Amino acid sequence: MAKQKYIPSPLYFNKIEPFIGSDLIKVLTGQRRVGKSYVLLQVMDEIRQRDKEANILYINKEDYLYESIKTHSDLMAYLDSVSS
Repeated sequence: MAKQKYIPSPLYFNKIEPFIGSDLIKVLTGQRRVGKSYVLLQVMDEIRQRDKEANILYINKEDYLYESIKTHSDLMAYLDSVSS
């Protein structure tokens, strides 16, 4: 995935950052168009800085390319297809 440009959002990122690398599940919720995806991009960049070998799967469900992923089985099949 090509690096996307964004304006950093330190207010939200700083709340998430201490939990990067922990087993705690992180969930971003909020209304549409409030910046959740851009906070996620910041988190992904931070993970890549910490671990150059990190495996990150980013799926934008608004992109028709991923329209066929509807179940966990679809997701696992997609993951298998891109990781081979």
